[in-house]
Amino acid sequence: MGNKSVTLPPSEKLTAYERYQELNTEQVMKLIGAKSRQTVWLYTKQGKLPQPRYISPRRPLWRLGELLDHTHHLMKSLRAFRI
Repeated sequence: MGNKSVTLPPSEKLTAYERYQELNTEQVMKLIGAKSRQTVWLYTKQGKLPQPRYISPRRPLWRLGELLDHTHHLMKSLRAFRI
């Protein structure tokens, strides 16, 4: 048995309410520091952000827990975002 430390995903530190909180495009822009909607969609297309859910055809929403876990994984393994 090794002393391997297990790193929990960032969403595990959130409450259930926070984990499932839905963010619109503008809120995602603020979270990732993007200046335009096009950047959010480019990152989504490139796989740097998870695919959104749609509550109606023109209303994409991302769950906060999914965003944090997805970006954390990418930053850890690929260094995909500039910090």
